[in-house]
Amino acid sequence: MNTPGKLTNIIFDMDGCLIDSEQAYIRAWAYAFERKKIPIEMSEIISWAGEGKLVINDKVTAITGSRELAMEMRQIREDYFYVLLDQGEVMIKPYAYEILDFIKSQGLGIAIASSTFSDRGERMLEKFQLKKWISTVTWGDEVAVAKPDPEVYLKTLDKLKAQKEDCLVFEDSYNGVVAAVRAGLTVVNVPDTSVRQTREIPPVYAVIPDFREGIEIIRRRLSCGD
Repeated sequence: MNTPGKLTNIIFDMDGCLIDSEQAYIRAWAYAFERKKIPIEMSEIISWAGEGKLVINDKVTAITGSRELAMEMRQIREDYFYVLLDQGEVMIKPYAYEILDFIKSQGLGIAIASSTFSDRGERMLEKFQLKKWISTVTWGDEVAVAKPDPEVYLKTLDKLKAQKEDCLVFEDSYNGVVAAVRAGLTVVNVPDTSVRQTREIPPVYAVIPDFREGIEIIRRRLSCGD
């Protein structure tokens, strides 16, 4: 883990971090498999949390034996997810608005680095009115390799024109934490308690239960530079 520098930007993952969406994704995939009468263990679907779209497409293809069927199921899953989104089954994470307000009040930049593709990502930013806080966004369809590859974070740093030592990342998943660590960033893990973590998270700057403690971490970094 790198040595923190002068804090200038905060980078967030979106799904499972800023937005409580992972359970809706799980339900939507389970619905797609049920619609097609294809058996699958829920533990398998749960293990996809934090994976990129293309990786999951490959896994569904392997399970079904058909790329065409996998893409049909992907569309069923997308449509059902939007039903859940519109019904209020997807929520903003606790204290997310508060931490965004605090970061802006301190004159820091805010970015999103997400494995979510831009079509769904932009719709979710609109749904939760997040754009007014965000300086820049990097989506999963902007990179060649999804998390845990660090590309999405390296591209975000380039967009911000920021040094890695001057940024702080909030991530919820194993893949996201690994991607940020591989990019040399300082990482705060905010575990998504709706999804059981099956892999050990690598060492990070801090592990916190919610963004209320995230505010205090940022406040301390700004005042003490620790």
